[in-house]
Amino acid sequence: MDEIKNDGVADGVNAEAETEAVKAGAETVEAEAVETGAEAVEAEAAEADAEVKEENIVADAVVADIVKKDNAKTEVIGKFARHEGDTGSAEVQIALLTQRIAKLNGHLAVHKKDNHSRRGLLKMVGARRSLLKYLKAKDIERYRNILAELKLRK
Repeated sequence: MDEIKNDGVADGVNAEAETEAVKAGAETVEAEAVETGAEAVEAEAAEADAEVKEENIVADAVVADIVKKDNAKTEVIGKFARHEGDTGSAEVQIALLTQRIAKLNGHLAVHKKDNHSRRGLLKMVGARRSLLKYLKAKDIERYRNILAELKLRK
């Protein structure tokens, strides 16, 4: 009988020890889960930060393109203006159209099937042709000078 009682007590002690071990194991698993969760949160934050940096880089590139485009336009206007503040003379308009036509030609060389842009290109060429025709009728010397400077064939 004593053996049975001792076995019962021993089983109870073993059960308590097992329960404590399971609890300790659960706490360890919970601690690992918390650490893993923290690492996941840190990883998500790092990804979000990288996306923001990437967006900033793209935005900076867009701003740089706008500034570069504005500087190029200002340079063309400064070169072909007839007087201070002249932005509408035929020479300036022809030069700006020529610049846009050249840029669009480069685009169409890559994107051969972009017919919407091709139509815009043809409209710009027509507008430039009209301005050149006007300038030729108005002042032949200015017409010849603009053709020479822009290296246009006529």
